[in-house]
Amino acid sequence: MSTGDTCYSETECLLLPKSTASHGHASVRETILNIMKSCMGTGCLALPFACQQGGIVLYVAGVALIALWNVYAVERLCRCWELSAKITRATPPPNGTTQLGTVMWYAFGKRGLWVLEMLLLVFFMGVLVAYLAAIDDFLSDTPFYHRGVVSFVAGLGMVLLSLVHDMGDLSRASALGLIVLASSCLLVALVGIQQILRQLQPTSLSPLHWWPVSRQGWSHWFGIVVIGYGVVPLTYNLRDSMTEPHRMVEATSRALSVVFAFYVFLGLGLYSLFPNVQGELLQEMGNGLIPILTRLAMAGVVLLTAPLLLVPCSELVEGKLFPNRQERSRQEMSFVRCSMGAIAVGLAMLVPSFVEALALVGCACVGVLGLCLPPLLHLQLASEASFGVRLVDGLCLLCGGIATIVSTLYAVGLL
Repeated sequence: MSTGDTCYSETECLLLPKSTASHGHASVRETILNIMKSCMGTGCLALPFACQQGGIVLYVAGVALIALWNVYAVERLCRCWELSAKITRATPPPNGTTQLGTVMWYAFGKRGLWVLEMLLLVFFMGVLVAYLAAIDDFLSDTPFYHRGVVSFVAGLGMVLLSLVHDMGDLSRASALGLIVLASSCLLVALVGIQQILRQLQPTSLSPLHWWPVSRQGWSHWFGIVVIGYGVVPLTYNLRDSMTEPHRMVEATSRALSVVFAFYVFLGLGLYSLFPNVQGELLQEMGNGLIPILTRLAMAGVVLLTAPLLLVPCSELVEGKLFPNRQERSRQEMSFVRCSMGAIAVGLAMLVPSFVEALALVGCACVGVLGLCLPPLLHLQLASEASFGVRLVDGLCLLCGGIATIVSTLYAVGLL
């Protein structure tokens, strides 16, 4: 591949000289769509449950705070990449190391890189498993459901959509997924309104919770909302897919502003319609025609969301299997992505509840990667930053660490 060609992955861009490496072809608008779609997935069906568990006050304030935190984290990661480019060491990072891995290498060396790669693999695979388990949950009450067939078709569709050169190629699928998601939420709302109209005494409906229902409820709220903003681990993949990578923070800010408004509207609106929700909303809808159509639509949303996680997950593995190759063949890329998809499908068949899986992955992996890692890296690399900047990083690291540890312990039942 010549240096004037478009980079096909963030790993390829890393292997080119920094002065000549080019980027992807996604515009700011397409990147905004990809960020929005990476956030607005099947986890949206668990937002009313998060609102119920955390209470209305904490839900609204927390959704806003975590959105701002993600914009801050993306800005810090972009800044860390600029700082790492100025560092010279006798031992460069191994060939095939991703950009986030390169930043970690210059900040904490070989051990730091190993820890990061393990966290990323667990995060990507954890969310993929939860999403594929969601497809099985959604379609389990439909008349044509067969678990083996559904799992195979879901895995095959996910892999086929992931066979792209970079994440900019997924922007059209992201736009379609957002349309399907909006339509599905509308159908759920219609069912909720219909159920309320059937109530002879609407005042007998359960009251809404303004504050957390329990300490474990706080953990459910935190894990579900945090994973709903899981854009930070994808920062460099999305940035390298852009024609104007310097506008990544702007694209993130604009995308998460829309996501915040959507989450507040969706969480509060559907919680008011389903005050007794005990998990994802499709469990509350029965087995009529509209619920079946909604389940099919949400299964489609999952299939359009999963490739946004399978692509970077596979690139991480490809970089280790083919460390000395600037460009992998189509066959090699297909083999790795099919293998990762097959592993995810197999694990998904062992998961009892995708809501619990989302909460645990959100509390543990996303908490570490999204809340703790960016300020930690910036503290390590920006040694000449002002006291105010380092104070903000330190406070964010402290708060993120406490929230991650406590919520994870609650999620696994140790507190």
